[in-house]
Amino acid sequence: MTWELSGRLYQLRTDLLPTPSRISLEIWKEWPQLSAHARVTCGEIAGGFFLAALLAIPLAFTAAMFPGLDRLVEPILACPRHLPLVAAAPVLLIWFGFGTLSKVLLVSLLSFFPIASGTAEGLHSVPLEVQDLLHTMGATRWQEFLKVRLPACLPDLFKGLKAAATPAVVGAIVGEIVAADKGLGYLLLAAHNKLNSPLLFAALVCLSFAAPLLIGAIRVVEREVIPWYQVKQSCVSEASQQKQPR
Repeated sequence: MTWELSGRLYQLRTDLLPTPSRISLEIWKEWPQLSAHARVTCGEIAGGFFLAALLAIPLAFTAAMFPGLDRLVEPILACPRHLPLVAAAPVLLIWFGFGTLSKVLLVSLLSFFPIASGTAEGLHSVPLEVQDLLHTMGATRWQEFLKVRLPACLPDLFKGLKAAATPAVVGAIVGEIVAADKGLGYLLLAAHNKLNSPLLFAALVCLSFAAPLLIGAIRVVEREVIPWYQVKQSCVSEASQQKQPR
């Protein structure tokens, strides 16, 4: 509201900072173009995200089963703390071309580490006392994994998936801005080059829904897969509220 009123009262330059009403009008006018580019970007995000999950989750599971491999994988998962992975975009474009594949791989690269780290963290969340008890009872490594570690890791696995949503969107947009002829990232760059601020902001508005929609979809799956965790969280929240002094 303040933005809209300021633009009208102080007659701000709409070619530099369009008002919300002007942006809404632009979305309405350019919806066929925006929706076409959005479908491309969403396809890249979905493909890269699925590929990352397909690689990261089995890797974390395998590493948890074999301690030697776990020690090897752990420093690899720390790479994003020290390396700007988004800088790999030009390299992937050179190797795999300017088509969809390079963007999918960039999305996958940026999504891989949060998913793998979250899954690994969940697999290591089982207390040592529980593991010792299972060994005492004669449980095999496979039984320990299926009965204890797998259920215990699911909440952290879904946290990792949700944490990977924003990097996935960033990967798709960066890849399209660097080199593409379609997608919302390409549309952003094209609008910028033409000094078309209304279209630029319209594309930004569309982009702002990408990560929340992906996170929302993950939450729907999470509620179906681990409903017991949602009940547990509700009970913990109610207990903490009751303990607060009145």
